[in-house]
Amino acid sequence: MPRAAALLALRVAAPLAPALRLAALLAPALRLAALLAPLAACDRGTPAPEPPPPLAIVAQRPEAEETLVPLNRPLRLRFDRFLRPDSVARQSFRVTGGTFDPMTGAPVVGNEFLEPFYDVAERAVVFRLPEGERWVPRTRYTVTVWRATDNNGFGFRSIDGAELAATLNFGFLTGDADDPAEPPRPPVVSYCGRCEGGAFVPGARDVLQRCASAGCHGDDNPTPPLGLRLGSSASIAQSAFDLPARETLRGPSVNAVQRNGPAFGVNMARIDPDNPGWSFLLYKVLLREDAYVPVGDFALPASLGPLPLPGEGPPSAAALEFLGGRFVTGSPMPPDGPALGSERVRLLQAWLASGAPLDDDAACPSACPP
Repeated sequence: MPRAAALLALRVAAPLAPALRLAALLAPALRLAALLAPLAACDRGTPAPEPPPPLAIVAQRPEAEETLVPLNRPLRLRFDRFLRPDSVARQSFRVTGGTFDPMTGAPVVGNEFLEPFYDVAERAVVFRLPEGERWVPRTRYTVTVWRATDNNGFGFRSIDGAELAATLNFGFLTGDADDPAEPPRPPVVSYCGRCEGGAFVPGARDVLQRCASAGCHGDDNPTPPLGLRLGSSASIAQSAFDLPARETLRGPSVNAVQRNGPAFGVNMARIDPDNPGWSFLLYKVLLREDAYVPVGDFALPASLGPLPLPGEGPPSAAALEFLGGRFVTGSPMPPDGPALGSERVRLLQAWLASGAPLDDDAACPSACPP
């Protein structure tokens, strides 16, 4: 080859050298991609998981078109599964009719601004009138329970993301009097127990001590499971309050509690004061089927008892399966031994709803004074 032609060939090939070296490096990866291509095609043909069935209301009070409804009766709805707590809001329902003005006694007609409370243990929402108010006698009220997509996203949703199949509308007609058997508003539940009418009513401490016994989550255990200690007020505040449960650490931070995220149960607090529905500890207890059965070893005040709704008992097998299979990992609490019973579960929920107050353990009574 003439010298001039050889120099020209070198000048042309020199810029291509890096590309040729890169191609040589990528050759094994390209061969692997060719081998995996058929598998990827098979994956694309795999059907997507079926969406969950629509959320359903399985019981309600008042019932649709019920008459002579007591003037002090709240509106109660029980759902077929656990709800997302952030969907339990005033914007998720509407009641039109009238109430009494507590100052003048005159009826006030218009939308009713009821106070919703989510009873996690019963998968139910209670809508109460403001303190001191009543339904207007002999008045028909109309209730709208929104399907979220019909109401700018505001509507009840379950923890699996399902919403109602359609917006629900029903009415009821009030009577002339209160129902003396209607349970009062739940009281504030303290950490310590208390005496009521000569009988000792346990507090949250009497529930949590069951979890702290046998060296499990007690203060005497140097390595409690997942670092959770429930043996004293100090250990509860240090290891449970506003700290994400380790079983739920799927968020961007291992220290920050997450609420209202797109997926339920991510970085959920072990104990979220004022919010039973955002407290992982409550769900760990509710995973046991016998958590919904009364044990009968102590009586709850009527205000803390089960809601006067039909269909009491555990949630459906599908609801518990979703709770334990995709959200509450690990064993239910307690993992073995006798169940807490529905009485203690409701007491624990009421304590969380009361703000999870803590007291000095040394000042907690264990019985009423003689």
